[in-house]
Amino acid sequence: MDRQTFLLATAAMSVASPALAQTQPAATIATVSSAPLVEPYYAKELGFFDKAGLNATVSTMNNGGAIIAGVASGAIDIGGSNLTSLVVAYKKGVPIKLIAGAGVFNKLAPTFAIIVRKNSAVKTAKDLEGGVVAASPLKSLGDYCVSAWMDKNGADSSKVKYIEIPFAEMENAVVQGRIAAASLPEPFWSQAKDTCRVLAYPFGAIAPQFYFSGYFTSAAFAKAHPEAVDRFVSAIHTTAVWGNRNPKKVGEMLAAITKLDPNVIAGMSRVILAESFDPALVQPMIDFSVTYKMIDAGFPAADLMYQAAK
Repeated sequence: MDRQTFLLATAAMSVASPALAQTQPAATIATVSSAPLVEPYYAKELGFFDKAGLNATVSTMNNGGAIIAGVASGAIDIGGSNLTSLVVAYKKGVPIKLIAGAGVFNKLAPTFAIIVRKNSAVKTAKDLEGGVVAASPLKSLGDYCVSAWMDKNGADSSKVKYIEIPFAEMENAVVQGRIAAASLPEPFWSQAKDTCRVLAYPFGAIAPQFYFSGYFTSAAFAKAHPEAVDRFVSAIHTTAVWGNRNPKKVGEMLAAITKLDPNVIAGMSRVILAESFDPALVQPMIDFSVTYKMIDAGFPAADLMYQAAK
């Protein structure tokens, strides 16, 4: 039986009796409120964690960097983050394991954008030279994808200054002219469509398809609590399959979670949720991290990825 079959079987068998529910494994989960990483909230509300036999507590933090620190310290069991932050942390020796993909980039469904003010003079990559661009967190996917897009479109990305601003505050910073542009995911750039315009979809400068976010845990938690990890993965897989097939319901739930206008959510570009756990979709982010000197050398994606016990 392969891992995916095992995890699906675990989910099917673990509709727990009251007695079993008292002893089911538990996990604290922290994520960010961007569209690719709110799956744990869907899983909680839809009962997928309960069906998988996991007592899950879900909370939100401002960025993936803070979540990585929480997981590394043991304050958080499982976290969600952009993949570049995980790659960099792993390469620096932080003992983490990627346990599932989250958002999948596909050029047909762009969900990350560079936005500028509607009347901005910035029309091309070169026009960003000398400007200030917001990302969150710094030294991760948000700023490096802008650099990749600029470098592939005739500009010099070293001439941009990056500053960190929370996603929810980026629109105002752009509109007020405090920054030239912002790099942000859905649903935030769709929320800004009345005041800003999309300059580019920068992920296409990285690879045609890849995981750009994922869920992870510490090596210590994975070793001590493999059942909790496997049940989380099973529930997230169930959530991804459901989410990709129920975009209207996902939109309604996302609006409630993010407190954004349901009409904005309804019109936004939909995130593709990962239904597989494929090294070939992790490797592009590792290679990209080498290219932009986030890490000094590459490594096989499998080294970062968690493998369930046989």
